[in-house]
Amino acid sequence: MNDRIARAALTRLFDSQDSTGRALVHALGAYAALRVATGAQPPHTFRHITEVELNEGLRRWAQRIPDVDAERDLATIERLGGGFLIPGDEHWPIGLDDLPDAPYGLWYVGNITQGIPAVQRAAALTGSRDSTSYGAAVTGEMAHGLAQRGICIVSGLAYGIDAHAHRGALAGFTGTGPATIAVAAGGLDRVYPSGNADLAAAIRADGLVVSEQPPGSAPTRYRFLQRNRIIAALAGVTCVVEARWRSGALNAAHHAETIARHVAAVPGSVHSANSAGCHRLLKEGTAALVSDAAELANYSPARPTGGRDTRPGHHPIRKGDRTMTESPETQQATEEIEWFPARELVDAMKAEGLELHVEQTGGGTATFFLQSEGSQTFTVGPGSFSWKNPLESRFTTAELYYGPDHYDDDGEPVEFSADEEKTVTPGTPMADIAHEIAVNFRRFNTRPTDSAT
Repeated sequence: MNDRIARAALTRLFDSQDSTGRALVHALGAYAALRVATGAQPPHTFRHITEVELNEGLRRWAQRIPDVDAERDLATIERLGGGFLIPGDEHWPIGLDDLPDAPYGLWYVGNITQGIPAVQRAAALTGSRDSTSYGAAVTGEMAHGLAQRGICIVSGLAYGIDAHAHRGALAGFTGTGPATIAVAAGGLDRVYPSGNADLAAAIRADGLVVSEQPPGSAPTRYRFLQRNRIIAALAGVTCVVEARWRSGALNAAHHAETIARHVAAVPGSVHSANSAGCHRLLKEGTAALVSDAAELANYSPARPTGGRDTRPGHHPIRKGDRTMTESPETQQATEEIEWFPARELVDAMKAEGLELHVEQTGGGTATFFLQSEGSQTFTVGPGSFSWKNPLESRFTTAELYYGPDHYDDDGEPVEFSADEEKTVTPGTPMADIAHEIAVNFRRFNTRPTDSAT
C-alpha cells in the first residue's frame, strides 16, 4: 500500500478534527497510522497521545473500518473523471499546508490541467444562501471583474452568494487557469444541492469541484463548517458579500483570519438583516471594506504565510503554536474575567452521556459540537484559546449559543434562531451548563420511532 492509498483511506476513517488520528499521522506517517488505527499493527506508546486517547480513538475508528475501501474510492473518483491529490503532488495546493488541520488529501473532479492557483491568484467569495438582489448583483460583478483579471474564484457551491460567485467567474473567465473552484461538503459522486447540478457541470468544464470527503460521504452541518477552512486556505482573501449576524459564512472569514489571510466584507443597508454579519466583521476590525472587484483585487496577494496582523488596534498574541490577534474588546473581556474552563465542560458533558468535540476556532471564539445520532453546535466567546491543545485552554464568555441540526426542505442547514440563545452567568457550574445543553440536544435530536404495523 502506498501513501496515496493510505491517505485516501484516512479521509474516510478520520474526521478532520480528530486530534488523536492527526497525532498518529504526524508521528508515524499515513501508512503506519492507518495500520495502527485499523488494528493491523499493534499500538504502542506515543509521546503526544495518552493511552486513554488512543483507546478511545481505536473504539471510534472500529465502527468505520468496515466502510474503508480506498481502492474502491479511488476507482470511483477516476470513473467520475477526477482524482485524489496528496501533499507533494504537482497540483497539491500548498495553501492548505497553512491549516493546522490540513486535509489528508483532496478529492477533485473537473479540469486539473492548469492545476490549482497559488493563493495570490485566488479570492474566496461567500455569503448567505438567501441572498438579496443587491447581494446577487454585487457578487456577480465582483466575480466577473476578478475573473477578468485572471483571479480564480473559490466558493462553496451553495445557493445564494456562492452560486452567483461561481456563475460570475465562469462568465468572466479568460481561459487562464481554472475559472472557479467549488469546495463541496460531501462526496463528489453527488452534487449538493441538487438544484445546482447544471452549475456544477459548468464548473467541471472550466474549473474544479473539490472535497476532503471521499465518494459517498453525505454533507452534514459539521462538514459544511469544516469545508469553510478549505475555502479560506485556497484563497489569498476571503470576502463576505452578505451574511446574517451568525451566518456560517462568518466561519470562513474567521478561518481566513487565523491563517493570516486577508478578510474583506461588503457593506449593505443598515436595515438589511442579510448584511448584519458583514457589518459585524467591519465593526470588529476583522474585515476590510470593499465595494467592487478592483478594491478586492488590491488584497491579493495575501499576507505572507504566518504573517502578523498589522491592523490598527489589533495586537498579535501567542497561544500554543499559533500567532493570532485580539481586538481591544476581546482583550478587555479577557482581562476582566477568565472563568470558562473547556476541559471541565468536556468532562461534565461525558457525565451527561454525550461526547464533546472542538469543531472550529477563530475570531476570538471556539465552536464545539456534540456527535451522537444527530449533531448540535454551540459557540463560546469571546476569549483566547490554545490552538495546539484547545481543550486544555480557558475561555471567557458572555453567551452560549446552541441549537439543533436543522435542515430546510432543500436539505440546507438552517441558522440558529433567537430562542436557541442562552446567556451564561460567569461562574455558573459546568454541570449546570452541561445539563442544559444535554436537555436541548436530546429535545431536538430525539426522533420518534416508526411503529410496527
